[in-house]
Amino acid sequence: REAEIKDPNGRFLGLEHLIGAVRNGNTFNLSRGSLDAMQEVKELGDIAAHDRTYLIQPDELDEVRLRFRKLVVELVATLTSP
Repeated sequence: REAEIKDPNGRFLGLEHLIGAVRNGNTFNLSRGSLDAMQEVKELGDIAAHDRTYLIQPDELDEVRLRFRKLVVELVATLTSP
């Protein structure tokens, strides 16, 4: 399944492109809530990685933790099913 997440030059797609591919394709059969969680996790990650003045607080991570876990479970189930 690696080819599904690489560009024509063999490089892995960025997270924004991966999210778009998952949302628009039929490859991954994820619930709407998990699709929304992917975007939410990306936004938190972007803030944490690129904002020099804002620090993510533990309670902000707690708010998304359950949805993130559900997303991971769905992704694993999709990738391991025949």
